[in-house]
Amino acid sequence: MLEAKCNIAGDYLTCFDDEIDGVHVESKARATLTQKGKIVLGESKVLYRDGIRTWVLSGELVEDRFLRGGFYSDDKKVHDIGSFFFEIGKDGLTGFWMGFDSDRKEIVCGRYSMKKLKDTRTIADYSDHYYPHIYTIAEQRLGAHYLDALLEALKSGDDSVFCKVAIVEGEVVGFGIGIIEETTDLINQLAISEVPKKQLRERLERIKTIGFFKSVAVTEKHEKQGIASALTEAIILEFRNRSIRNLMAFSWKRSSGPTSIGILKNYGFKELCVIPDFWTEDSIRREYSCPECGSPCHCSAIVFHKTLHADDSGTTWGQERSSVNPLVASPNKR
Repeated sequence: MLEAKCNIAGDYLTCFDDEIDGVHVESKARATLTQKGKIVLGESKVLYRDGIRTWVLSGELVEDRFLRGGFYSDDKKVHDIGSFFFEIGKDGLTGFWMGFDSDRKEIVCGRYSMKKLKDTRTIADYSDHYYPHIYTIAEQRLGAHYLDALLEALKSGDDSVFCKVAIVEGEVVGFGIGIIEETTDLINQLAISEVPKKQLRERLERIKTIGFFKSVAVTEKHEKQGIASALTEAIILEFRNRSIRNLMAFSWKRSSGPTSIGILKNYGFKELCVIPDFWTEDSIRREYSCPECGSPCHCSAIVFHKTLHADDSGTTWGQERSSVNPLVASPNKR
């Protein structure tokens, strides 16, 4: 749950001690950080007299309070290299840097701070004017026609399905879909019989209603910026607001590219089992194409479960609320 507690992805204005022509100066530059779990990557573009130089940053979160790491120039002709240490605060990061100045041939150091710029990103509830953007992202990231039936149900106002939409600077860049189902519908739909499905059935039979993570998808351009985590948080909060305590997700196990596995684990989901060829029959029946293996789909699904407690709430960005009834959904992917 580290990324949920300490999400520092975003755009920053940096301020750092520097020396130009023997004179101490306080330089400023823009920086962008991305985050995946404890790992934080970023870059900072600094304007010098001979042009713009890009510094590559790589760090690791420590104890939800500190960020430590190193930096280097992306220009192979520049041999400067160094390290940094920050304390994470409400509005940004403060600390120090130390590194080797290849021009001066010496170790130098100074203060280093990052102030977070105003976040223009929001999480909103679904409305029809978002539909074309959601459909395009679904086709590109999840496979042709995979969500067709569910998106139509969403568009028709079916109360058992809800959608959260990620917006950055006015552009729809991602979405997440949750469904509330009666577990008897889910058991019948999956036609659970063989192991490990039999073990899954035994667990489901003890639960009346379940919150189903259908899909979370983000445009390739906006990956690793905390958007998928924010959508996940928003879906968890929506389930909690609707008094749903048992959550389930079938995560896509693919050989390349991002999946929801890491995020689900970060948010306390426990892996129950792996089901081979999980979407094969469904992809044939509904005629959708998997971006990983085509049609029919032969990908495996990792089944995750989470019991939602009273303190599982909140999101990095703001969102709205609504209310529901059950829908039989096709097997969850991605």
